[in-house]
Amino acid sequence: MGAIIERIFIKEDVENEGIFFTILTDFEEAVRQSARLNLINKCLGDLDTNMATLCCDTIEQSFFMNEKLENFAAFFGPALEALYKQGRPPLQKIVSIAFLKEFVRRFWDSFLPKDKNNPLVFDRADENNFNNEIINQINNILTFSHPLIHSLKIYFLRDLCRRGFSIDDIKRFCEAQKNFLPWLRTFNWEDINENRLSFNPYCNMPEYNETENSFMAFYSVGNKAPFQTYIQGVKQNMTITAKLSFMGLLFVRLHALRASREWRHSEVQSADFLTKELTGINLSNSFKTIATNILSNKQPLLQIVNPEINNTDLFIKSVISHIFAFHALVEPNSSQLAMYLHNLQNCQNMFILTCMSDVVSMVLNAIPEVKTRYSCKCGYIYIVAQCGNVVQTGKCPNCGSTIGGANYNKLEAGNTRLDAGPVHQIAVNDQSGYIGETVNQDLYHSVRSLTPTSYRMLHLIIHVLIGASAPQPALAFLQKNNKVALDSEKYCMDHIQNDWDILKKLLNCSDANLALAFHSLISLMMEKPLPNQQINTSAERTNWETMFHNNYIAPLTKNINETATNYRMKLDEALTKNKKGNLIECEINQTLVMDKQYRSENLPNLWRTIGIINFDSFRAYYMSDLTRRNDDYPFLSVFFKHSKQIELLKHLLPIVKFVQILNAKLGYQLTRQTAKDMNFRQFIEKESNDGRNEEIFNNLNTAFNDFILGWNTVIPFVNRYQCHELPNEKPVMGYNLPVIFGLVEPKDAGIFLCAILDYLVDLQNQFLQEVIVIPPGTCKSLKFLDEITFDIELAISKTEPVIPNGYCFQSLRLDHVRSGNIINFVWDDEILAYSQRNLAIARGEDIVYDLTKIEAELANILVFEKVYIETLPDSQLYLETFPYHLELFQGHMRILSDIKNLITQEPIPIEKMNSLGFSKNSRLEYASKSTIDNSSEILSSLEILLCFVKRTAVGDGNRSIKDFVLQWMKLSSLYEHREFSKILDIDLRLKHLVSLYELVEEQVADIKINHIHEKYKEKLSADMKTAIMKSLDLEKQTTTEKVIPVEAFALALKRFMLRFLTLENQKEKEPLNVYLQDSSLNFWPSTVPEELVDELFPENLLLANTYDAYTFIMNNIGQTMKKQANFVRNQIIKSPNNQKGPTNTQRRSRKGLSKYSKYDAM
Repeated sequence: MGAIIERIFIKEDVENEGIFFTILTDFEEAVRQSARLNLINKCLGDLDTNMATLCCDTIEQSFFMNEKLENFAAFFGPALEALYKQGRPPLQKIVSIAFLKEFVRRFWDSFLPKDKNNPLVFDRADENNFNNEIINQINNILTFSHPLIHSLKIYFLRDLCRRGFSIDDIKRFCEAQKNFLPWLRTFNWEDINENRLSFNPYCNMPEYNETENSFMAFYSVGNKAPFQTYIQGVKQNMTITAKLSFMGLLFVRLHALRASREWRHSEVQSADFLTKELTGINLSNSFKTIATNILSNKQPLLQIVNPEINNTDLFIKSVISHIFAFHALVEPNSSQLAMYLHNLQNCQNMFILTCMSDVVSMVLNAIPEVKTRYSCKCGYIYIVAQCGNVVQTGKCPNCGSTIGGANYNKLEAGNTRLDAGPVHQIAVNDQSGYIGETVNQDLYHSVRSLTPTSYRMLHLIIHVLIGASAPQPALAFLQKNNKVALDSEKYCMDHIQNDWDILKKLLNCSDANLALAFHSLISLMMEKPLPNQQINTSAERTNWETMFHNNYIAPLTKNINETATNYRMKLDEALTKNKKGNLIECEINQTLVMDKQYRSENLPNLWRTIGIINFDSFRAYYMSDLTRRNDDYPFLSVFFKHSKQIELLKHLLPIVKFVQILNAKLGYQLTRQTAKDMNFRQFIEKESNDGRNEEIFNNLNTAFNDFILGWNTVIPFVNRYQCHELPNEKPVMGYNLPVIFGLVEPKDAGIFLCAILDYLVDLQNQFLQEVIVIPPGTCKSLKFLDEITFDIELAISKTEPVIPNGYCFQSLRLDHVRSGNIINFVWDDEILAYSQRNLAIARGEDIVYDLTKIEAELANILVFEKVYIETLPDSQLYLETFPYHLELFQGHMRILSDIKNLITQEPIPIEKMNSLGFSKNSRLEYASKSTIDNSSEILSSLEILLCFVKRTAVGDGNRSIKDFVLQWMKLSSLYEHREFSKILDIDLRLKHLVSLYELVEEQVADIKINHIHEKYKEKLSADMKTAIMKSLDLEKQTTTEKVIPVEAFALALKRFMLRFLTLENQKEKEPLNVYLQDSSLNFWPSTVPEELVDELFPENLLLANTYDAYTFIMNNIGQTMKKQANFVRNQIIKSPNNQKGPTNTQRRSRKGLSKYSKYDAM
């Protein structure tokens, strides 16, 4: 019904803008504009109805909740008039109350100090910039005697209470502000005790009233007799509630007073008197010790040393005191919890409740990333993150042996891999005794079968009971299995406060309501005593925890606000019965007994506080009955686990878009050094002609700003890339950063972009992976996944079921996805339109959500048409590495072999070689005998062409290269390059592409290889030179011996230097044969058999010797050529004058000369 009412009102506001503000100022005009609102007004004759309450709630949240205080000024007066003037229409009253409730909230938002830890310093309100007219209106009208004006004044106080003010805080606030807001003087605070606790959790116990009355006789006038008489009666009938009432009296009437002020004589005197009386009462030692320590302010976890303690800590201490008191009163062996308080040391070897099952799994499972376990030969276990393969060595901290491995996935001897592949969770091995743990702030953390809420509540109770012991025994207990705890009291208090904070988020409740829930839990434990069972096995522990959840926590947390309200009403009923209730407090809490007249005149149903329908409230509702809802709504369980992270995915496509722009504009043209020197501002200015092309300038700016937002939003969450840990100080994206940070490359500056892409893709893939394991048929919201759909436009896509008979997702590469394939999600409270508040008085915080409809909408947004993103073939990257100028082989080292596999390659015909400007018959001569203009740029164009041919998988070798280039828009710009267009006009075919590339490559290599780094120019040893000479056909006269052609050897070295050593990335101590014997790298001419290279290539050469090996071979070629030239000359001199033609020797020598003439210039 709430969603329908909201739609009606929103439609009215759309058709008549500001209609609800018009209702406040001119109701007649409003109903003239809207006949529908006029009809609604006639139907709302009685305002003490659920429909009136629903309308008020809807109007408040939909139309006034987002307005600012200054926008309320013009409407405040008319809204007040609607309250007290006779004959105002019902709808106008409802709208006025909804408006004024939001006005009060905005008023206090502006008036109160931002620091809520000490909300009592309000003596400088005159410095606030409030409109004096509004203040005057408030002060004037709130003095009127009218039921609805009184309700408004109470609502001012109720909103303070909602902000964490105790009744005592509100009383002090009214006193401090009575001059600024005179109407605050009208409240009667005489019956309010000087206590900052908002309630007395013990006042509903049968004996508490008598206990307090007898004590107050002594406290007020020093009369001991009533209390001593009471003690004598208690001794004769020592019930647990009587003892608990006594402990409650100590905390509420004495100890909690320390949070407001220093003790005075009456408190000190009372404490001395009670300490003496305790000695004569038959109580357990634990009870007496705790009671005495409370009175002396020495009890661990309960000490109040500063009157400025905040209300949150005071609520926590009220819960701690109640837990102490109850367990101190029961028999030591009555329950496992009682044993922790009375006999902690006897629990050392038991299985402790809420503890992790074992130390190893606790430590390893705390690491969120996947991990792989290894073992040293001594048994020491270590882990490797990400891919799980070792890449470096270290020293075992246990035995000092080498662990890990220096080379990728190659373990040092003696090490053992324990996991076949990376795992998220390590199997547990249950361990007895307490296991220390650091504070865990994960909202959904739990152990075994406990829900997160049950785990946190029980975990808090456990640490309260442990912390009650003396420091040394408690510390010994806590350090049974590890040394995480160093100070028992601080350790326990840290966990208690953390559990408290997490519970407030899980349950979306206030400190007061959480405290009331705990007090209600302890009362339930009194009514239904815990089983008398010691936990000696892990199975017994699991059963006990399950029992505690089912019987105690689940019933109370199913609706935390209802639990708190019901318990508060019980307390107020007890106070009223004993004539100790306060009217103002009951009105603020709406626990007042209301007759029909009060409801009709004061309209408490409209003045109630309402819970905000938002994500936190929605999550709390789901978590309140987690066991059932995990079964009924499994997709929501996955959603809540990933809800915050998946919002980051909206940045994935903007990042990819700008990266692709950089690739398109700069790919194959930008050198690595220029990428380091040019910043993003310079790139945008260059591409837009210094901004003169406004369209390009604006488009690039928009794309880059989206890239900036995505980068700077995501990178704080990214700590690793594969096996590499990123530095703490990560680059902040901006216009002055070099463009190299926007180029994909899994090293150096590019590692940050790769890490961001990996992180975001992993978010989507992990989310979908968890969705896909939901058993089909168990989630109606995922019914659309039951039918597999294929997109015929994406031929490369595929669908793969992850589990038998399971759901399927399409799998696509990142550069092929469309916007609808990527999760683009920002939480919008509109998703929660199908929700309904409890319409009862004081129950406006209770909200019921239609989980079926909400789950269906979220599934449609987050799963429908989404794809699993796959890496590039034979790569760990999701986008192709940026192609730097003349660095083709850095990212595609086997591309020439790939092209040959696609298209059978042939040498360029002689006539085409002549057209290219070459005139010799041997192809190997052309590179040195001819010079192609702008060979470097042409080589860059050929690199683009090679990559495109590979990507398009064209197989027709007879197709013209020129036709292929002009067919594709992305390649057509190549034809605009004059020198390259000349080559295309020669009408070469795709089957000549590799030959053409190698021809131009040699032109470039002749210059480039002379400038490689010095680390690759290390001198050859004598053994290396000998090995080279043995493998070559230099000066060999016989053709029967296996040798490598010398020219081919030199050519392979030259190609290797240009392709792999110009960037200085290769390790100089690597063996050279690893590369040169890899036929897929295509260094050798096709005439050289692969087996010949494998057999004869020297194994002692290193990358460091490459350049010197090349020059050594070239020098020997030169010397050989001189010898051959001299030999030929001598043969000519010796030959007869009438010899008509060359001899066989001359023919052979000329052939040899032709063979090596390529090197004449060297």
